[in-house]
Amino acid sequence: MSNRLLYQTFSDISRTIRDRPDEHSEAARSAVAIISSQLLNIGISLAAHQLESPLDAIDAETPVVKLAHLSAETGNEVFIARDDVLPGGSGKDRVALALIEDAEQKGRLHPGDTIVEATAGSLGYGLLLVCAAKGYKLQVVMPEKIAETKGQGLRMYGAEIITVPGKMDEAIEKAIEIGKQSGFCHLDEYNNPITVEANYRMAGARLWEAMGGQIDVFIMGRGSGGTLLGIGRYLKEKNPDLVVISAEPSRKLEGKGNIQAGIGALVPTAWDEELDALITQTQYVTDEASVAGVYLLSQESVFGGLTSGTNAVIAALIAHQRAGKGLSILTINPDGFDRNAITIAGFEKRHVPMMSLGRRLAEKLKDSPDSLITLDNQQHSIIGHCLTDKE
Repeated sequence: MSNRLLYQTFSDISRTIRDRPDEHSEAARSAVAIISSQLLNIGISLAAHQLESPLDAIDAETPVVKLAHLSAETGNEVFIARDDVLPGGSGKDRVALALIEDAEQKGRLHPGDTIVEATAGSLGYGLLLVCAAKGYKLQVVMPEKIAETKGQGLRMYGAEIITVPGKMDEAIEKAIEIGKQSGFCHLDEYNNPITVEANYRMAGARLWEAMGGQIDVFIMGRGSGGTLLGIGRYLKEKNPDLVVISAEPSRKLEGKGNIQAGIGALVPTAWDEELDALITQTQYVTDEASVAGVYLLSQESVFGGLTSGTNAVIAALIAHQRAGKGLSILTINPDGFDRNAITIAGFEKRHVPMMSLGRRLAEKLKDSPDSLITLDNQQHSIIGHCLTDKE
């Protein structure tokens, strides 16, 4: 039997058992896990040999990995979606492809044009990937501080980096200004509804299927909001009781910059009101806790970036607080460690080594998870202040 036929057969069997569990034995349902692992191996093999364009891999399945140690410790099942394995290294690949194809279809983007977009980093790599395949040039507008760490790789791969002295809102204004010129196209990630639609269609549906329709809690960074809204909207339609937790840097409460960059952008978007209604709870995380979360993930054999660490800290805290409840908790690994290495190395020089923070976090989670949370004057819940307390 060919790999393609075997893949299709396994898919059909797995879907039938999962969708009609009452009609099948416990042994048959248990076989779904084995079948799924085989599907992943076969699917990757097929993709490696049959994709005609790297863009085809953007709409492929995203591996969802169980965090084995955390799950065993807490009696809950904690999973992380590996968006970092997408061709451009993050879930923003989906947004980049959708924005560009939408601009093409609407006649806003023509052969030889230059795409201009304001971004804190990850979307830039996705745009580079699509631009290389389609023959467009790319200008990325960034605040100077972010460009120091996130702009270097983009420049090396051929993007023109334009910096502004302020924050992301100034970068967006500059991108809009440039986009009005002939031969330029501004995609407007922060207000283009395609941003939400792409994540609803490509990410939300795929994650629900990968989780077998069992998700109690979904956690991810807010950022520009389009990814969280797109995925969250789909999952909430499937499970109205879903708890959606937005991860935010604690320094955002003070209007200050933070090491997580993208998820802490103080930029209003067209969908803020709908997103606020979708979110069950917003959890703020200190820089130290985000760094500790990166180490926590590494102990699960997942090498994520600072946003991943932020997500992981919240997932770990909830899993420990609700120990033994049998919850299905899903979060996202939006990008890899490599793009955050410079930032984390700088943090270690100024503050505390990542390993020390990670071990301290693990101790707190085990002994007194509630001690990780403090409330500010406005009753915002903040994770991580205790990690820097002298003992």
